[in-house]
Amino acid sequence: EQERHQLMVEFNATEHLYPDEELIHTRFEQQAECRP
Repeated sequence: EQERHQLMVEFNATEHLYPDEELIHTRFEQQAECRP
């Protein structure tokens, strides 16, 4: 049960808030510049 919790909850903790005014393609372009 502990391993299941780790896989399903801890490793999947990917919540991140992004600004509402930023468009997804703008964010994608920024990431592409940082990590070509």
